[in-house]
Amino acid sequence: MAERATLFLDSLPYIPNYSREQIFRCPSLKLLHGANSVIQADVYAVNLENTWFLIKDFSKRPLFMRRLFCRFVLRREYSVLKELQEIAGVPRLFGYLDQDAFIQEYIQGPGELKSAKCTPPQDMPSPGFFARLKQTIAAMHRHGIAHGDLRRKNILQGSQGDPYIIDFATACHRSGSQINLLKRFLFHSLRKSDTLAALKLQRSFHPDSLTPDEIRQLDDLPWPLRLGRFYRKKIYKRIKPKRWRQRSSSKTSPPGCKPSAQAAPSGSSIRRSGPKT
Repeated sequence: MAERATLFLDSLPYIPNYSREQIFRCPSLKLLHGANSVIQADVYAVNLENTWFLIKDFSKRPLFMRRLFCRFVLRREYSVLKELQEIAGVPRLFGYLDQDAFIQEYIQGPGELKSAKCTPPQDMPSPGFFARLKQTIAAMHRHGIAHGDLRRKNILQGSQGDPYIIDFATACHRSGSQINLLKRFLFHSLRKSDTLAALKLQRSFHPDSLTPDEIRQLDDLPWPLRLGRFYRKKIYKRIKPKRWRQRSSSKTSPPGCKPSAQAAPSGSSIRRSGPKT
């Protein structure tokens, strides 16, 4: 039986011991991002006693998929987040709601990092944003964890201009003392991918802030990353389902710009947790 929503660190705000039924009947509950497949979670925001929290929930997936896959993914991401709790730039983890969901910090601010052309001037990340992002990534790697999927949608900008990394479902955790050559290769490959992803984002916003060594790294991409880029640009976009493309567009967004799924719930005053060390 999964533990109820309880905190891990004494410095974290108190979380009321609500049941799933109570939380999902709460008027403040907002769906931030609905699942696009049977192996993805729904993501909600909810206000409990004047504090907003984020819930990652697999409960609406078919029972067979939950038992076979979803609960394993949930526990795996939970363990990765727990390992990274002392790192600035990683959302705070509060605990399991039940075996199909856990609760974490809701990040106040502009939300998902957009492309440079779609970012309003007031939300434009500074060069310091990317310096702190690279520090978070380096600290994450020192803990033996590589994210492996650092895209704009998985990087949030907080209200004070701080970067936050989210969605560790596919992270690679290098743990244990046993020698596993495949896992070691995967970790080093994803670690390199994390670093290059941050540099590519930094170049798209502030190309002059890159060092000569960082420019060299971007100009000399490993062949697996070059192959992945070719697939995304030349193949995936052609076979991407029409329904998904329609969901990614918005009448209120500039051409080619996708609205953030992490925008603050309308009319709410969201509490921002204090900085971590």
